[in-house]
Amino acid sequence: MPGGDPPAASIPSTASPAALPREGSIEELFCALAAIPSPSGGERVVGEAIRSWLAGAGVDAAFDDAGAVNDSDAGNLIATVPGAASAPRLLFVAHIDTVESGSQAIRPMLGDDGVIRSAGDTILGADNKSAVAAVMRCCRTAAAMPAAERATVIAAFTCREEAGRMGVGLLNLGALSVDCAFSVDGSRPIGTVITRALGQQVFTLEVHGRAAHAAADPEAGVNAIAVAGEIVASMPLGRRPGGGSASIAAVVGGAVIDRLAPAALRALGVAEDAAGETVIRAAIDAAPTNSVPDRALLSGELRGYTEAELSETRAALEHVARRVCAERGAHYEWRDRERAVPPFPGAPDSRALALVRAAAASIDGIRFTTTEAHATLEANYLAAATDVVALASGGSGPHQFSESITVAELRQLEALLTRIVELAAAR
Repeated sequence: MPGGDPPAASIPSTASPAALPREGSIEELFCALAAIPSPSGGERVVGEAIRSWLAGAGVDAAFDDAGAVNDSDAGNLIATVPGAASAPRLLFVAHIDTVESGSQAIRPMLGDDGVIRSAGDTILGADNKSAVAAVMRCCRTAAAMPAAERATVIAAFTCREEAGRMGVGLLNLGALSVDCAFSVDGSRPIGTVITRALGQQVFTLEVHGRAAHAAADPEAGVNAIAVAGEIVASMPLGRRPGGGSASIAAVVGGAVIDRLAPAALRALGVAEDAAGETVIRAAIDAAPTNSVPDRALLSGELRGYTEAELSETRAALEHVARRVCAERGAHYEWRDRERAVPPFPGAPDSRALALVRAAAASIDGIRFTTTEAHATLEANYLAAATDVVALASGGSGPHQFSESITVAELRQLEALLTRIVELAAAR
């Protein structure tokens, strides 16, 4: 598309960038990245190192202001390699945070078998620094191509993915104006493409009955907990016809609700920082038993591959709540909480998918395959605004001390991303 690239909002640097190898192999770059602590929310040091490395390759990058919203000390790092006005604009997304605490150094070790592991007392961080390394080198390769013959490559090195407060959801996709996107993440073989993933809607259902004395006049009451129990038993929970699911995860009822209020807990002598189990047990022990409860709270979630599936599942569950309450003389309030994950429905005519298929076919050792995900992906947050697929970044055992990745996988991933850029420009 014609026009220049909008600059990302810049955050002043507060950290000295760690040194990353400018020459050498992708496995050397990956190991250097893995050794830099980057716990979720503390991505600044590794972000500065990436920015410095990109600058040395002639690629401009700047942090946006996502950190002011999701409590990252960095935000998202946005890098741009401008291409021909008539060429496609491609977005590559890779999160830079890991599940480590940052208190213990990661020591990547390359074995004689071609496998990179940690020293054994920490995770490795291949989730997702394998993708970060590959996207960085893809940007450098793109920058070395003739500007008049290349696609525009935009790289978003995102924050807070592991904490669920995804920086990708705060990207200004309208300003970036991309034609298709590739979310690079996932411990599956290189060449695996996730074409759709479940969206999620979290909800609370509040059931109102009628209070009465449990011994003197139980007939005058409507037991909200009993009504809630009947609602849960009658709901179509579990796997749904479209592939999504519905679940009730928590039930709280009666006087326990009141006893869980902060003032009531303080009156009971429960410390505000007490463990959750301690608080709940104290509230239950303090709750009177001589009343018919007039309130119960249910918390649950809906999942689906499309907005229509989410709406249909909600309608089915709410139909049950409405019917049971009407039969039992109760009423309810349904409250949707903020959308945790928008659906990623996929598209059979995806341009991004076609590019990956063609790229994989031209690289020895990569087997192209498609699948779907029941987990949260960064691609979910891109799907409403652009054509997107999720690319596996290799490795095995994510979030475990046994996590590993092979040198072959790192090289394949770099080759795949680079070939996508080449094919996009040629087309």
